[in-house]
Amino acid sequence: MKYDESSTDDDPVMYVEGKDIHGKSFTQKIHLNDVNAENATPAEMTALRVHLAQQGDKPVKAGSGIPLMALGSHQDVNTAMDFKQYYENWASNLEKAGLKQNAGIYMSELERYLFYHRTKKELVK
Repeated sequence: MKYDESSTDDDPVMYVEGKDIHGKSFTQKIHLNDVNAENATPAEMTALRVHLAQQGDKPVKAGSGIPLMALGSHQDVNTAMDFKQYYENWASNLEKAGLKQNAGIYMSELERYLFYHRTKKELVK
């Protein structure tokens, strides 16, 4: 993943290339301001994570990205899902396992994704 040549501060765009779970190559331009964690693809969420980490977002940098990486073996990179629910379930399982601090880290990461979308959506209005 890298910033696309069309990317600007107001409209950050990531260029993504890779292989899906079937080994098929794909390329995609992702406008990060349009990524909604409640209906996003793994490729979109990973691009948003990379962007926020590069922007110095501490909660995102503190997270390891494990929830996103865990999807790689069973979720198509271009199929949308509800990441809010996914992260909440992930954190709940960590809490049940006695890993409350880790659960908190992932919930903070999720909040940053949700906050980014809300604030960018407000700026576009």
